[in-house]
Amino acid sequence: MDHRGTGRSTRLSCPAETKLQASLWGSVVEAPNVGKCAKELNSKYGDMATFSTTSAAKDVATFLGEHTNGEDTIVYGGSYGTMLGERLMHLDPPEVTGYVLDGVLTSMGARTSEFQYNTNADTDFGEVADRFLAMCQKEEEIATRFKQKGLAGTIKHLITQFDKDPESPCAVITSTLFNSTDSTGSTSNAREVQPASFALRFALGMLLSDSEMWKLIPPVVYRMDRCADKDLDILYRVIQVVQESMNTKVEDETYQSLLLYNVIMYSEMWEMPSPSVETLKKRFTDVLMSDTGVYSSTELYCAYSKEKSKTCNQFKTGKYDADPVIYDRDEYWNKTTVIPTQASVLILSSKLDGRTKHKYAVLLLGALQGDNKELIAFEHATHGTIVSTPLIPGDPESPICGMEVLVSYIKNGGNLKKMDKSCVKKMPPFNMTITTEYLNSYMVTDDAYDGVYNESLYYQAVGEQSGEQSGEQSA
Repeated sequence: MDHRGTGRSTRLSCPAETKLQASLWGSVVEAPNVGKCAKELNSKYGDMATFSTTSAAKDVATFLGEHTNGEDTIVYGGSYGTMLGERLMHLDPPEVTGYVLDGVLTSMGARTSEFQYNTNADTDFGEVADRFLAMCQKEEEIATRFKQKGLAGTIKHLITQFDKDPESPCAVITSTLFNSTDSTGSTSNAREVQPASFALRFALGMLLSDSEMWKLIPPVVYRMDRCADKDLDILYRVIQVVQESMNTKVEDETYQSLLLYNVIMYSEMWEMPSPSVETLKKRFTDVLMSDTGVYSSTELYCAYSKEKSKTCNQFKTGKYDADPVIYDRDEYWNKTTVIPTQASVLILSSKLDGRTKHKYAVLLLGALQGDNKELIAFEHATHGTIVSTPLIPGDPESPICGMEVLVSYIKNGGNLKKMDKSCVKKMPPFNMTITTEYLNSYMVTDDAYDGVYNESLYYQAVGEQSGEQSGEQSA
């Protein structure tokens, strides 16, 4: 279903939105313009709780009650959808016999230190990155290539070197990641010149978000550390690939609303009062990689919330004559719930998911009151198990284990005991071998660690991909 404010409902927007190249949603409200936007939203909608997670959950409950004819219904929520699904559980629509929460982005009755605040996103991502790097170090070739410092130690060394000599060739190449782009699509101060070490963390974080792209991390780090002439063009190409992924647009931006995303995020998932910019920046610099950089959104949070705090008082963008563009946390926020008697809960999680860390799935499982629940965890998948758990890596036609589990759960009406989860034990082992297609397309070489840049390999790979796509269309 489309969340109110997006999709085929009336899109939550305002004229103060500006077009930015790097925004996945096509347009954003920058901090200096939030006041103008707030006045229009106040006049048009009043209380922003109209667009809250609870309001959206009530929409779903109403729809189920009026249009399902009393039939049993399974609700699936992925990422933010887990937060919406958990809120729906509080409302307990009798038609729902099963809840599937994939990539947990919600908390129940959590202590402050355990709540899934977005302001902890860099720390969470960094912990997942550390797990990944430790797994990499057990691979024979990686252990051999990084015998002296280790892969993690080499990244630490690179960060130090980039800070010491930001004009070195590889530091300059890495810094191009932020050229002509706003990495977060959110604030004016995000587009200030960022250190090369920040770009390095961000680039590696972007690569870690995909189980084929993360295979590039060891050779990219190796080449950055060596930084020989033969490495420069290859590294520039990798940074270009990361930048292109940052600038990717959704198919139809008119169905998306970054404004709505920010309203919910700043209302439900930002620490109040806000940590300082310095604190949030330290959470970023304390990790080896992250695709977030929450510190850059601090001014925007302050503009939306009009928060009176030491952090927000330093910004002028929250000083406007209108109500803030957030809503109050309601009675369901961070509250535990009893699993409805007619329902079960299936939680799906990935231990290398940097965006929705596995520990929150474990905490949610413990917080849910009732026994009709189960957590299925994948050892080395990324975000969203129904797409990131192929049984045959690199094969676009491969069965997806997470999807097979979901289908079985639905076919068995939410009966956890009858659900077939046998594919979980058949998942392939962790493997860092780069496919020829990725090596040729994204590094433009035939040897990840020692090859030279060869543009003909790129055109060959692109030609093969085009041929495959033409064949699929003909079929």
